[in-house]
Amino acid sequence: MESQIVASNTKTKNGVRWNKDIICMSLSLYNRNPAVYRDLTLNKWLHLPSEQLLRVYKHAVQQKPGIVQDMMQWMYNH
Repeated sequence: MESQIVASNTKTKNGVRWNKDIICMSLSLYNRNPAVYRDLTLNKWLHLPSEQLLRVYKHAVQQKPGIVQDMMQWMYNH
C-alpha cells in the first residue's frame, strides 16, 4: 500500500525505487499474463514497475536446463 502512495506521488516513472516484494509480485503477474499486466498499468489501476524493468530483472539470472544444485540445497534447508 505504501509503495502505491509513493509511486502515485512521484512525478516521473524513473524516480520510483520499487520494493523487492513489489518487483516479485509484478514479475509473477507479468510472467503469468503480460497482457493483463499491461492493462493494469496502462489503465492506471495500479502503479507497478514498467515492463522494461521487469524484463531486466527476468533476464538478470542466467538459466540453464537441468537441476540447479544450489537451489535444491536451499529448498532442502528451508
